[in-house]
Amino acid sequence: MGWLKERGGPGRLACFGLSTDDLEAVAEGLAEEGWSLEEASSPERALSSGGPDAVLLDASVAAEDPRWLDAAGRIGSTAPVLVAVDRGQAALLGKLLRWGASDCLVRPLKPEKLLAALWQTLGLQALQGEVDRRSRNVASAEAFSALIGESPAVQRMLAQALRAARHPVDVLILGETGTGKELLARAIHEASSRAAHPFVAVDCGALPPDLVEGLLFGQRKGAFTGATEDKAGILEQSDGGTVFLDEVGNLPLEAQTKLLRVLQTRENWRLGDTQPRPLDLRVLAATNADLEGSARLGGFRLDLYHRLCDFPLRVPPLRERGGDIEQLARLFLNRHRARFQLPPAVLGESVIERLRAYPWPGNVRQLENAMKQIAVLAEETVLPEHLPREVQEYVRTPFKSAVFGGPEVTVPEGIQPLWKAERGVIAELERRLLKEAVERCGGDKALAAFRLELHAKTFARKWKAHGLD
Repeated sequence: MGWLKERGGPGRLACFGLSTDDLEAVAEGLAEEGWSLEEASSPERALSSGGPDAVLLDASVAAEDPRWLDAAGRIGSTAPVLVAVDRGQAALLGKLLRWGASDCLVRPLKPEKLLAALWQTLGLQALQGEVDRRSRNVASAEAFSALIGESPAVQRMLAQALRAARHPVDVLILGETGTGKELLARAIHEASSRAAHPFVAVDCGALPPDLVEGLLFGQRKGAFTGATEDKAGILEQSDGGTVFLDEVGNLPLEAQTKLLRVLQTRENWRLGDTQPRPLDLRVLAATNADLEGSARLGGFRLDLYHRLCDFPLRVPPLRERGGDIEQLARLFLNRHRARFQLPPAVLGESVIERLRAYPWPGNVRQLENAMKQIAVLAEETVLPEHLPREVQEYVRTPFKSAVFGGPEVTVPEGIQPLWKAERGVIAELERRLLKEAVERCGGDKALAAFRLELHAKTFARKWKAHGLD
């Protein structure tokens, strides 16, 4: 009985509704085995949080309020409940067991029968707990099986993610575009105790700025022009489960303020509400931006950053994952070959060398897209000419701009807050670097973005923001 050692031996039995004769009949026998017998003043007291190891109720009490028998329906206690019944109550006995009683003892009560029932009930409870624990471990392993990688960086990340999944902490997932942040968030949800509840993912950058608050927090009818009905927001739709806020750094400051209040109070105020609504949800957020730096420059709330960052997780870029590139390439290649009803293909050694040498600025997403293209082009063996042009032509010589050699940067005139001056200098430096990169790449913006290791969309956004069009 290893579980008995873990429990520290016999425990406490609380009783309610039993006669003095019943208590006297079992008290001495329980005491000899190390059990303490306590008479509770009410069923609530008997089943209170931090209470006894098991409970013995009279059948009349259990029949009057069956919720005392169902551990899932009780608050604060999972102690097994045994019931004492009179002879001739066979019909009631069946109901009691269906309602959740762990065992039923027919009067007259005898200590040996009560002890046997206690040991059997507690032993089964311990066994069920072990089965549940192992089932959770299997579920966790299955949830993370989609995240492939043997490199130390990935293994460290997965170990940390699994620990986060098992504890009720909010997680901020950091990583470049295309590294698989949403895949990691889904794995954390599926390995957690909330797996049976909703996982709601939202791209904060895709929310229309004038509708962000209504979409996230919901609305009441008449809250604003066009609000013709009550509507739950994304956060309420995630109640009981997990909400994944992708690119959370794109939220407007006013929405950030309301999100901070939700995280602090676990209550949601719909637009137009006069009373908050309680929320039970876990928040997973992700970003490819430097939120802390953005907070210092006034673009993101620093208190929200710290609140989201209960447990930070960094997803390593593909260039830091070494041997994972070959493993992922083979997986994606044959997955798409099967999808196109083609036989598996072989990666030649020269192809593998080129795949490993390339820095993959678009990370895993870019690699999968490349292998999808190769799956169509290749026959039985993948050759260098099947690779995308940028991979074929890549030479491992880092692009260095004269900007980093110490350019003359115009410092804003006059006395102003340091963060504002820093932002002006950084913006000017970024504008010059973008412009010079395009000039040195012969006007090819796609190549300039690649050399700067920026996603094409990110490059285009920055190019437009600096007025370079």
